[in-house]
Amino acid sequence: MCGNFGFLGKRIPSDGKALLPARVVEVFQQMGRETEIRGEQAGGGLVLAHDKEDRVVIVGKKILNQKRGNLTQSLETTFAAVRRQAVLKGIKPLASVVMGVWHYRYGTSSPPAIVETHWHEWMPARDATVWQFENGKWFCSTRNVNHRITHNGDFDAGRIFGKLIDNAQLGLWLERVLHTPNDTLGDSPKISGMMDLLIAQGIWDASVRLAYQLEVAESIEEAFDGQEPTKNAPNTAPSQQVLSEWAQIFEKVWQQYIDAKQNEATLLSNKEDLSDFEHQVCQEISQNISIAQWSDRKRTAFVKAAVDAFLHNDLYRATQLFMLEAQGSFGLVTVSTLSQENLVLSSQGQPMTIGFNLPQEYTIYASEAAAVNAVLADRPKSYRLDLDQTAGEIALIGTNKIAVYSMKADRQLLESELEKRWMRVPGNSHIQRPQAETEDPVARDIQEIPQVLGAIAASWKDPASFNYQSADYLADLLIEKVKAFEKKRQKKFKAGLVGELGELQTVDFLITGIENSLWLAERFVQDLKIVFPLLNIKALSANQVLSQLQHDAHNLHLGKDSILLAISQSGQTFPTLQATNALEKLYQSGAIGGLFILTGELNSLMGAAIAQSYAPGAAFCRKIFTNGSGRRSTEPSTVTVAATQQTLTELLFHLAFRIRQAFPGSSPLGMTLMPESLSILKRIKADFLDRSVALIAGTTASGVAIKSPENQKLVNIGHKWALHVTEAPFAWGIHAFICPDSPWMGNSIWIHNSSHSNGSPLNSLDSWFTKQLVVIEPA
Repeated sequence: MCGNFGFLGKRIPSDGKALLPARVVEVFQQMGRETEIRGEQAGGGLVLAHDKEDRVVIVGKKILNQKRGNLTQSLETTFAAVRRQAVLKGIKPLASVVMGVWHYRYGTSSPPAIVETHWHEWMPARDATVWQFENGKWFCSTRNVNHRITHNGDFDAGRIFGKLIDNAQLGLWLERVLHTPNDTLGDSPKISGMMDLLIAQGIWDASVRLAYQLEVAESIEEAFDGQEPTKNAPNTAPSQQVLSEWAQIFEKVWQQYIDAKQNEATLLSNKEDLSDFEHQVCQEISQNISIAQWSDRKRTAFVKAAVDAFLHNDLYRATQLFMLEAQGSFGLVTVSTLSQENLVLSSQGQPMTIGFNLPQEYTIYASEAAAVNAVLADRPKSYRLDLDQTAGEIALIGTNKIAVYSMKADRQLLESELEKRWMRVPGNSHIQRPQAETEDPVARDIQEIPQVLGAIAASWKDPASFNYQSADYLADLLIEKVKAFEKKRQKKFKAGLVGELGELQTVDFLITGIENSLWLAERFVQDLKIVFPLLNIKALSANQVLSQLQHDAHNLHLGKDSILLAISQSGQTFPTLQATNALEKLYQSGAIGGLFILTGELNSLMGAAIAQSYAPGAAFCRKIFTNGSGRRSTEPSTVTVAATQQTLTELLFHLAFRIRQAFPGSSPLGMTLMPESLSILKRIKADFLDRSVALIAGTTASGVAIKSPENQKLVNIGHKWALHVTEAPFAWGIHAFICPDSPWMGNSIWIHNSSHSNGSPLNSLDSWFTKQLVVIEPA
C-alpha cells in the first residue's frame, strides 16, 4: 500500500526564491499527515526548477524512515536541506509555476530501500535536441530530458509484440532497448522505463527508437540475440550509435522540409503535407545500409510510426499508450522536464482524487481523498474530482485546467461530463473534515468513545438521518422476504412438508469484511440468528467472497433476493472494496436483491462503488451505514470497533422493531421477541450508553473528563500490562548495571531511583530508565 500526493500551482510574488515556498510546504505537511496511513517506511519528493542555463531540471530526495520516526517531518527536514543546497549551486524556481510531487510507501513489491523508494527514473537526465511548435513556428533547442513517476498499485505485465510480458522480463528488455542498466527489484521502476521509451514528442532519436520496436522488431527475444531474456544475454537491440544515425536522417529531412515550407503554421496539420514529408523521409532513409534491407512495407511503417511519435507522444499520450497495454492496478503520476506546467495522473484499480482551488489557482492530488479534504476544507471555491478507478481514467492537469481520458470509453471526456462530477469541498455535508493533530491519538480515540456512541444513538432516532433511511430500506427488503417465506411455508404445510421448514439453501443475508470488520460481522450474525432463527445468515471473509466469485460463485448460494452487507472502517480496504465492486455488478444485473455498506464516514470509495454521488444536493442511495467515527489513523482499534459494534446493534434493534411492527401477531422468520422484550433491551442499551460507557472511558458524551473506579481499574491493568511488555528492556538494563566491569561496582549492588536526594552512583543513568525504578536492593 502506497500513497501519491502533490501540488501544482501558479507562482506568486510572495513565494520568493524558494523552490518550494512556505505555503506549499504547509500543504505538503497537511497532505503528508493524511497519507502516512498508506505508507510510512519510506518516502520521496521532487520539485521542478531551472538550472544556470535556464533548462528545466528536477531536484529530488528519497529517505527511509527511522523506526518510530515521523515520515512527513523527516522527509521535509532532509528535502529542505537538499533544496537549499541546490539554490546555493545556482538552481532557481520555475518562473510561472510550482510543482511538488511526493510519494509514501510500505515495502510491498520490494524492500524499503532507497533504490526501491519512489520517485523512479530509468534513464538519468540527458541533454537532447528537442523541437517545439510555439507562436506559429517550429524551433529547436538543447533541453534537459528527464522523466519520473510515482506509483501506487501493482504493475503485473505489459502487452508488447502482441503478448503479455511480465515486469521482470520487461525490465531486462528495457535495459537493452534503452541501453541503461537498472538493478531495482520492484515493478514500479519498469513503468519509468516505459515512459522513457514512449515519451518522444519533438525528439527524433526517441521517436526512431520507439518506432523500431513498434514496427520492425517482432519479439522481445530480438533484443537478446534470439535467446530467452536473461541478465547475461547479449544486447542486439539497435545501438545508440545506430539510433543516432537514423535520427540524423529524420532531422536532416525535417530541417529541409520546414525551411522549404518557410515554417508554415499548417505544417503537417493535414494528410497531404504529412504524406509528402513521410515520402521524403522514406526516400532518404532507404539509402542507409542497415535499413536498405528492410521491405518497403516495413520502412514505410517505421517512418510513419516515428513521425507520429515525434508529433504526438507527449507526456499525456505516452501515459495513455502505457495504461492501455498494462495489466495491474495503477495510481500513477508521470512527470517530465518537457512538461513543466503539467503532470499526468492515472487511476485504474487504485484511487486518485484531484482538488482545485480556483481563487489561488492551484491543483492538488492524492491517493487518499482525506489529504485533499484537509487542504481544501476551509478554502472558498474549492472543488474535488475523483477519477473513476473502475472505468480507468487518465488526467492531464495544470494550474487551472484538466483534461480526462476515459479508458473504458476510449475518448476524452467532455467538459459537461466532468462538471457533473465536481464536488464542492467546503460546506459539503457529505465530506467529513479530517481530525486535527494531537500528541496522543490513541488517548483521544478512547476519550471520544462516549461522544461517538452518543452521536450514533442520536442519528438512529432521526428518521431523516442516512442510517435511519438505509435501515428502513433494508427492513423493507426483509419484510418482503418474510412475506415470500410465509407463502413458501404455507405451500409446504399444505403439501405435508412441515419438517422441511428449516433454513433455505439460498443465503438470505451475507455479511463480509476482513480483520476487525469480519469479527464484528460474525458477532452480528450470531445476534441476528438469535432474533431471526429461520433467516439463513452468514459471515464470510471478503477474500473468500472474491475467490468464490471468481472461481466458484454458486458456492456462495446467492439468489435474486439475497441481501449483502460489506463492512470496512476506511471504506477502501482492498478486498472489501473489490468485493463491493464485484457485488455491485451482480446487483445491477439483478442477480442479488440488495447491497449495503458500513463505513466510518459517508464519503468513501466503497460508497462510490455503489454509485453514491457526493456532490452537494446529490440524492442519497439509502444503502450506506456510517458509524460516525470518521477517519482514524491510530493502529489500536478502539473507538472504531466500538462505533461499528454500536451501529450494528442499532441496526439489529431497528430491524427487529420494524419486522415485529409489520407482523404483530406471528413469528416472522421464527422471531419470538415481543414488543415488551424489545423495549426492555432498548432500555438496557440506553443505560449502557448513558452510564457505563462514560464510566469505562473516563469521559462523558459531552467530552468532560470524569473519575470513576471502572476507568481507574482499566488504567491500572494497562500499566501492569505495560510493565510486562517492558520487562525485557528492564532486565537488559539491570544486567548492564550489575556487570562486574561496571566502574561504580563495589562490595554491594544497588539500584537507586534518581528522585532520591541522597547521592547515587547511578547519576549517569538514562533519565527514562531511572524514572521507572524505585527499588533499592543492598547486597
